[in-house]
Amino acid sequence: MNVIDQYVLENKMKYRKKQIIPAWLNEWGKAVPKFYLIRNKHDQQKYIIEDILNRKEVEVSLNNEDFYFHEGALVAGILIPIGNSVYFPVVDFYNFTYETSVEILTHILFYYKNYYDTTTSAYQLFLHLFSAALQIENQIIEKTNEQA
Repeated sequence: MNVIDQYVLENKMKYRKKQIIPAWLNEWGKAVPKFYLIRNKHDQQKYIIEDILNRKEVEVSLNNEDFYFHEGALVAGILIPIGNSVYFPVVDFYNFTYETSVEILTHILFYYKNYYDTTTSAYQLFLHLFSAALQIENQIIEKTNEQA
């Protein structure tokens, strides 16, 4: 039982007339960090993004006007539902350098395909893949800077 399950159970009576809240919290409890590709900008603050592993597209609401993502950029983060099939990141996405996205994506998919074990938790898997992705990004940036 995770913290959210425990909270919902302990506050069952409090939310008996507001069943949407426990249902929403239960969905939040299932949220895990993942990698996504930016597919397109839907409107001022909404993007369509694709989970790179299951290829599912979702609409994401970003309330930070300072962020702009290039179509095809790779990002990492945790999404939680806010309703009407719209999600938002728990914290800002980690936005990989646009120029490194394709190379990183290739490696992540390779590592996932060859090293994923069903006994590995989603969090352990993400940390392994994220660590590799950061190293690849750093190597590409260093190599590019040396050539400049």
